[in-house]
Amino acid sequence: MRRFSCIVFLHLMVFFSLINITKASSKSHYSYHYDGSSIFVSFMAPKLDFIKTRKGTHRVELPDRSYLMDPGNPNLPEIIKLIPVPASRSLEVISIQIVRTKCEELKGFYEIEPSPPLLLSTDRGNILDWGKSKKIKHGKNILVYSSSRPFPVKPVKILATKTKRNSKFLRLAYYPVRYYPGNGKIEVVKEIQCKITLGASETSDLEYQSTTVGETPQNESDSGTNPAPADIAPGGDTSYDYVIITSNAVVNNSTKLSDFVRFKEAIGHSVLVVTEDDYTSLSGPPPDGRAEKIRQWLINNYQNLGIKYVLLIGNPDPSNGDVPMKKCYPRSHESSHREALTDYYYADLTGNWDIDGDELYGEYPDDNKPGGVDYAAEVWVGRVPVYDDYSTLDHILQKIMDYQTESGDLSWRKEVLLPTAILNFEQEPPDYLTRTDGAELAQRIINDFLESNDFTHFSLYEKEGLQHSTYPSDAPLNRTNVKDSWASGYGLVCAVGHGNATSIYRKYWSSDDNQNDTPESGETTTTSFFTSSDSRVLDDSHPSMVYLCACSNGYPENSGNLGYSLLKQGAIATVSASRVSWYTAGWTEPNPNYPDNFSLGYYYLKKLAQDIPCGQALALTKEEMIYNSPSIWLNLQGFNLYGDPEISLVTIHSICTSDMDGDGDVDGVDLAILAEKNPELDLSEFSEHFGKSSCIE
Repeated sequence: MRRFSCIVFLHLMVFFSLINITKASSKSHYSYHYDGSSIFVSFMAPKLDFIKTRKGTHRVELPDRSYLMDPGNPNLPEIIKLIPVPASRSLEVISIQIVRTKCEELKGFYEIEPSPPLLLSTDRGNILDWGKSKKIKHGKNILVYSSSRPFPVKPVKILATKTKRNSKFLRLAYYPVRYYPGNGKIEVVKEIQCKITLGASETSDLEYQSTTVGETPQNESDSGTNPAPADIAPGGDTSYDYVIITSNAVVNNSTKLSDFVRFKEAIGHSVLVVTEDDYTSLSGPPPDGRAEKIRQWLINNYQNLGIKYVLLIGNPDPSNGDVPMKKCYPRSHESSHREALTDYYYADLTGNWDIDGDELYGEYPDDNKPGGVDYAAEVWVGRVPVYDDYSTLDHILQKIMDYQTESGDLSWRKEVLLPTAILNFEQEPPDYLTRTDGAELAQRIINDFLESNDFTHFSLYEKEGLQHSTYPSDAPLNRTNVKDSWASGYGLVCAVGHGNATSIYRKYWSSDDNQNDTPESGETTTTSFFTSSDSRVLDDSHPSMVYLCACSNGYPENSGNLGYSLLKQGAIATVSASRVSWYTAGWTEPNPNYPDNFSLGYYYLKKLAQDIPCGQALALTKEEMIYNSPSIWLNLQGFNLYGDPEISLVTIHSICTSDMDGDGDVDGVDLAILAEKNPELDLSEFSEHFGKSSCIE
């Protein structure tokens, strides 16, 4: 396969001079260049394997598992790339024109399997989301499968636009395989070049400013750590890379907040505390409540202050909280499960979350337009909820400080706990569903990046009932085993199950009363395997980073929600859903383009294992996986981080003393200044280091 050279996008484009921009690799098989008015993008097909499944259908396999997940339609490769657009240019696309193609028709007859539906399990049974304008029969959209037209109709498509700080992108999809269901033919688009004509320039200056917070134009989930903002904010002498947005009540009642600020400064951050005194005078968009005013403050200041991390400390209740989550309506046009509560509203600051002006924020498709919601985070956001319990807040703040400076054996942080339930069974109504076993996610995590990076694991899979997990595990999944194992301390925890605000559940097929080999209503048993009250048994000196792959475990209006209960004891950071979350029926592997709750967890945990800070890891996972579906938008909005966005799994920070009084020497005066700023630290060892800069780890 031909290998392209890789040339970095030029940072300066002077007026309308001819500029060439290319980017390609053997992994991504694409290149692009800009000629001053249009963008030319070329793709080459990656290695494709056509595999016959046990059902007799065909599956196209490719190395990075990128598939067009359009439920009920043929499951074909989809390669998505972020194509940079000069900052001066409009994101309006006038046209996309195919310049040249090289295609090959394969011999033989193919029956491509359909993409499975998104699934939500409720007390009243399974809810399936197939998308709009489809006629589903036995899991297939017969409007496509009975047609002689190719699917997809076009080999390239612009999915969305994206703005991140001063940078702009087009989200472009390439489909290397086109399927003709009517005659079973396959056409491989081996090479293609397209021309994208943009709208008029918005300014006369064509300077291209690269992004200042982590950007991954290749859309590759294993991209690693990304660039950070400059230390000095543009246009001013003062920068604050770490901002705490809270309330006067927290400032007045917390005994640890000032210590926490000094601690963050001692490990190298510049910290600003913002309260209602700073933002209530601002005018945000309707309804102009606290959420809109907080976001307006961030919009006004994130660039000139160089803000990188935002920690929200306060009550997240969207109705009466002092630092509320934003209530959004990604499924506004559906009859149920319409809303999600999100802190991502404070992360994506360049997008208009109500671009249609109806005060229903974050709607799909209404707010999925150029200039609307694009999930590109300008800042990385986390939250410590406060429900009028300031002693608990102080405990969490102290735990964060201890975690970031912990000494001794840290090997426990590379131990992973994997309690995962079966979510639905084979032939469970509707009868064409395949089993969805959370152990599939656990096994992918183990095989793909835990073992290769010297992590150890302890697995708990479903072993009870008539159709249990086929994977061997270290212990059967039940409440006693999860509590006992977790109490020993783990660095990472990924729990998969059904959920409500305070519990995560397993479901097993307990009986087949009518002996029809079908798990029907009344023949399955649902029981919790971990609850909010169980967090009391956990070792808070060895707190975990936790991903809860379930519904509603982060329900913010309930002060006893599981995500927060774990943050209080047993966890250092939790990611959980504020409302329901959707999974792909029969999930077996992650898709880098499609954030069902399994894939979202896979790529988030992979980044944590790479020691990327948790707030950055969650934001990058979301923006790399953005997809166009109301239920997928609900997942992207609904999963929130409870915890400090700046902490990472392994990195330990040092507290340093230096010439703090500026007299040219490091002496007892400097030590006294450090002790005053950090009263929680034992600084006695500095007495041996006067005369030079010294650190305590």
